[in-house]
Amino acid sequence: MIGSVATSKGATMRIARSAVCSLVLVSALGADAARAQDAGVRQAALIDRIEAARRGLRTVVGEFVQRKQMALFATTIETRGRIVVRMPDRLRWETVGQDAAVYLVAGDRLAYRSAAGSGEVRASQAGAMGAVVRDLASILGGSLRALGRRYELREEAGSVLVVVPRDPGVRRSLVRMRVTFGGARLLPSRMELEEPGGDRTVIEVRNLRVNVAVPERELRLE
Repeated sequence: MIGSVATSKGATMRIARSAVCSLVLVSALGADAARAQDAGVRQAALIDRIEAARRGLRTVVGEFVQRKQMALFATTIETRGRIVVRMPDRLRWETVGQDAAVYLVAGDRLAYRSAAGSGEVRASQAGAMGAVVRDLASILGGSLRALGRRYELREEAGSVLVVVPRDPGVRRSLVRMRVTFGGARLLPSRMELEEPGGDRTVIEVRNLRVNVAVPERELRLE
């Protein structure tokens, strides 16, 4: 009898512990789901604010300073240039100085000219970074909603959008991009690109002007 009572008590304790563990697990899963839902609401709210602020935007013209921090050599390479965007999908990204180059995006077409040569390809055929360059037009002034098909988008700190590639091929060149938005039009003021291997590029966007005339020649290689 004593053995039976002890066995019964032991079984009861095991059942109680199992119930407690199940309750803790359910609570944790519920908390995770709530956090994920809250993050989704914040991300959607940020994109809604950006889309509303950009309504009526036709062109964006400005300058940038790009600093690439090389993990292997512990050095930083600085590049300066200018940006021209015409909605919905035209982009001129031009670097000046010793490494002068021009990259033009028109939809899925990517044209380039540098000291090494020039050419034109489909952005989808230009490798991982070709896909990222194509999407810069949306980040710099266009609609962000379409990016959700190719990137996971997460809101951070109210005005920062973390952009993570879904495509494994793109992830081989870009781990994530953090874009800080500001100003009345909620345009990018800073972009941070993290690459595999630890390299990091910070792009500061400056002197942005909106809805200025952009001659067609600015969007062609001449």
